[in-house]
Amino acid sequence: MKILLVDDEPSVRKLIRISLERAGYAIVEAGNGQEALSKFSEDVNLVLTDIIMPQMNGLELARRVGESHPDLPILFMSGFNEEFHGLAPVQYLQKPFDIGVRLVEEVRQTLARCMS
Repeated sequence: MKILLVDDEPSVRKLIRISLERAGYAIVEAGNGQEALSKFSEDVNLVLTDIIMPQMNGLELARRVGESHPDLPILFMSGFNEEFHGLAPVQYLQKPFDIGVRLVEEVRQTLARCMS
C-alpha cells in the first residue's frame, strides 16, 4: 500500500514516515499541497495530510484530489480543531498522537473502511 504523506514540518514528516514504513507501507513525502499534487500517482492508496500548511492547505488538497479520485481515502491531521466544509466523511487525527500505535491503527482502519 502506498501513502502520500503531506506535512510542512520535516521532522514530523520524518517520524511519521519511519513509523509507517516499519508498518509495511510505501511512503511518498510532500511538504505542502502543491508538492503533493505534483507527486500524486494513480497507485496512491491513501493521502495522509496536515491541514494547516503554506501554499495549499490540506483541505484544498483534498478537494483537488477528490475531483479526479472521489473514492480515495484522505486522513487529515492537525494540532488545531478544524471545520471540514463539505468534506464528509472525514477521518481526522488530532495532533499530538502516538505515531507508533494510534497513527498506524488509524491508517489501517481508514484503508479497511475504504476497501470494504
